[in-house]
Amino acid sequence: MIELLNNLKLNLYNIIYEFQSGHDNSAVIRVGSLSQEISKIMWNMNQNGMSNIIENDGRKLNNILLNVANSIKTENYILIDDLLEYEFIPMIDEWISKLDPLKGDV
Repeated sequence: MIELLNNLKLNLYNIIYEFQSGHDNSAVIRVGSLSQEISKIMWNMNQNGMSNIIENDGRKLNNILLNVANSIKTENYILIDDLLEYEFIPMIDEWISKLDPLKGDV
């Protein structure tokens, strides 16, 4: 599970880099693939009895993703960058820290 979360973080950092490098089109395409990756993580957490780790963040995550979607429509790529870097990645870091004691079981 930690590996899936770290892969998601890496993808987010790559998207952020693409936005900051002016490769907006490819970054937007990559943002579109995040929902599948997030769904896979959520499904795995539910299957492994770890849904309690993320249950309190569901509303916050939905708000982040909704704001990202709205920002794509308005081409506000700076906001997407900020949402991913300053809201979503710290949330993932928190999930990883909660999973860390379980590393041997995951």
